[in-house]
Amino acid sequence: MTQPFSNWHSMVSFFVLVAFAFSFGLSQESNQVPDTIAQCWQELAAEDAEFANRAAARLVQDPESAVMLLADRLKAAEAPDQAKTQAWIRDLANANFGVRENASQALTKQGELAERLLKKALDEKLDLETRRRIDALLSKIDQPVVSPEKLRQIRAVEILEALPGAPAKELLERLANGFPEHRQTRLAQESLQRRKERDPVPEPWLAWAKNRPAADKDDPLPFGARVRLGTKRFRHEGQGRPIAFTTDGRIVISFDAFAVYFWETPTGKLERKIDIAAASLAVAPKGTLLALGVGGRNQNGAVLLWNWQAAKEEGRLDLPPGVLPSQLAFSADGNRVYCKSSDENLRAWDVKSGQVTTLWQPEAKLQMMHAFSADATAALVGSRTSVFVLDLKSNQKHPLPTLEREPRSVAFSPNGKWIAVTTDSSQENSIIFDAVTGKLVWRAGRGISTVGYSVRFSSDSKVLAVGSYRQEIGLWDVQTGKFLRSMAGSRDASVGAISADGRWLASTGQTLRLWNVETGERVQAGDGHLTNINGLAFSPRYDWVATFDYKEVRLWDPLTGKQNHRMDTGEMRVRGVSVTNDKKLVAAANPGPGESFVKVWETATDRQIYSLPGHGIRNYGRYADVRFSTDGRFLFSWGDDYHLRKWDLKTGRALMEIATLSSMELKNEFELRDVHHAWNSKIDRFFVLADGDLHTFDLNTGKEGPIVKLRPTARDACTFSPSGKYLAVAGRGAVAIQDVTSNKLTFTLELPARARAMAFSPDERSLAAAVGDRIVVVEMASGKVRLAFAARAQALTYSADGRFLVAAMDDTTALIWDWTLLAESRRN
Repeated sequence: MTQPFSNWHSMVSFFVLVAFAFSFGLSQESNQVPDTIAQCWQELAAEDAEFANRAAARLVQDPESAVMLLADRLKAAEAPDQAKTQAWIRDLANANFGVRENASQALTKQGELAERLLKKALDEKLDLETRRRIDALLSKIDQPVVSPEKLRQIRAVEILEALPGAPAKELLERLANGFPEHRQTRLAQESLQRRKERDPVPEPWLAWAKNRPAADKDDPLPFGARVRLGTKRFRHEGQGRPIAFTTDGRIVISFDAFAVYFWETPTGKLERKIDIAAASLAVAPKGTLLALGVGGRNQNGAVLLWNWQAAKEEGRLDLPPGVLPSQLAFSADGNRVYCKSSDENLRAWDVKSGQVTTLWQPEAKLQMMHAFSADATAALVGSRTSVFVLDLKSNQKHPLPTLEREPRSVAFSPNGKWIAVTTDSSQENSIIFDAVTGKLVWRAGRGISTVGYSVRFSSDSKVLAVGSYRQEIGLWDVQTGKFLRSMAGSRDASVGAISADGRWLASTGQTLRLWNVETGERVQAGDGHLTNINGLAFSPRYDWVATFDYKEVRLWDPLTGKQNHRMDTGEMRVRGVSVTNDKKLVAAANPGPGESFVKVWETATDRQIYSLPGHGIRNYGRYADVRFSTDGRFLFSWGDDYHLRKWDLKTGRALMEIATLSSMELKNEFELRDVHHAWNSKIDRFFVLADGDLHTFDLNTGKEGPIVKLRPTARDACTFSPSGKYLAVAGRGAVAIQDVTSNKLTFTLELPARARAMAFSPDERSLAAAVGDRIVVVEMASGKVRLAFAARAQALTYSADGRFLVAAMDDTTALIWDWTLLAESRRN
């Protein structure tokens, strides 16, 4: 039996001790972070930048735990023992080699902490070796960081800048009060300044970023992407090629350089996809067979029989080495495949026996086959403008009247009676000939006002469809030559196919477009660009993303992916776009002839308020850009005349004009190999890089700073960091990062393919590059790849907080990628 407490004092003391122990345990538990978060501290020091990036992503996704961890580990930098530093610098001149080496190693570890004293030492009288050692130590300070501890400090401060809320800011303030010459102190001060200049992140945005994107069965997103701007319906990943309908018209089939696509008619939903790079295609009249022509540069051509329902190959015809298939067709019974190839031969392939017969081959070197009839009994052959109809059974020829130009597009009617020909001549337009006699029947010149460049007959041979440059697709009655109608919204479209029942007409290109032939109305498949997006801009207030192609500008809600505004630019070939921070005005640069260079719209009404002249088309519209000032009062434009102009948005008048290249450079402008330009984030400086010479201009005064000689020159892409400190130049299989302020090469990164676009993050700690079929993100501190993922992009931009990267994809859409999600795919 236990003894009772001797008195009430001991009882009270016991409960006080229990309460204290309990409360201490709670406080200890509350100050602990999850093991997965605590482990991140070690991982942030990893030499592998991708591995460290994964740890950073976990911390950004858990702000409270991240601040708790970093507050416990990071301390404000203390001043080093300068007496020791001075002693090591003196030891660099010691007669003993070992002493000199030890001093060099100690100073290398100090890095930027010894920089000021090392530079001061250079002012003294030194022997050659000591000076060489000091120069080597100073050059190491500018090189990519290799020290694990320093890399961890850099990455930790970067994470704090990305984290929202007061706790992260307070920790940055504490670090910013450290020893001024320490890298951590300087980085914290720069982070605080950027946070101060940046608009506060809205609460809806923070909530959206915290939750993972919901899966969408109809429009699935690739891993790591949060939102798609635009639609993938009827969109190819590359330039679409000639297309065909299934016999029932339920599916329309198209292909590009990457895949074969099967789209539901008329919803535009992708029913299936075959990852085969086809060069030509034909659909069997019955069943589910396709004939696919494959082969490309440095590859031998072949024709595949592909069962698209079973997704398997059922036959293969290999062509001679170096010969590629260019046109395919099935016979009416589906038993034979006809193939016109790059050697101009026409071959017939028996599907069942596999036997191949050559039906025609050129008799002369310059002779070619332009097209053959559906049953391969006739062909249009010749040499450029002298062409004739050849009966492949009797070998009889019927010459056509001499054409002004070489045929651009040729089609035989399915019944074999007619031949339609278009050329580049505006006089000939589309011409109908008798396929038996070769005589002219009629011209389609009255219903079409410019050059026709694609023709197709309906399956009953009663209607001819003609696509024309800068005109809508027109329909004609084949018997009478009477113009029937044009298809609304088909401008610049190339006729691809007409369904067997004559109900649908489809055009090829970047976007597959579909029309109801009876009504002439186009089938709508959601908002989005019809051609590739050429440029992007992300609002500093997180409320819009601007995208533009050659014809139009669109503004999107980044949270929902919905389109808010669309500005049709008409005849403009848009090269540059800018939006005011309040989203009230949109400006576009137009280098096209016969148009004003800059147009400005009000987004509230989508009304054009200014059409500003200037700049001209010296280089055929190669150079053109616009940018609003941060306060929205002024507009800057730059163009083919290499002049920079400043406009007053109240009056529409030009306030300033600056010649950005000298008269000597303009005299030799056609010898210039590379001309690039950029604006810095504050719109107070403008850069022009011409063949390695960097020109910098103050947009407030118009004055030019000293010209800096840079090497290497750009070949593929060029971009400046937001502050103008760094210049990234891509070319010849590598990207070089140049520190413009010191005119030193920071590092060079080898690339597996050419870079089509690059963008610095707002904090200048990352550089994203679209390289081939991937996006590569480089860590500036280490010069190593911190993230790489599959995406064929041609324009890039970051959100103001640097967490989201917007990429203009090759399928006319843009994707908003979250790097914290992408980093999760990196395995331990």
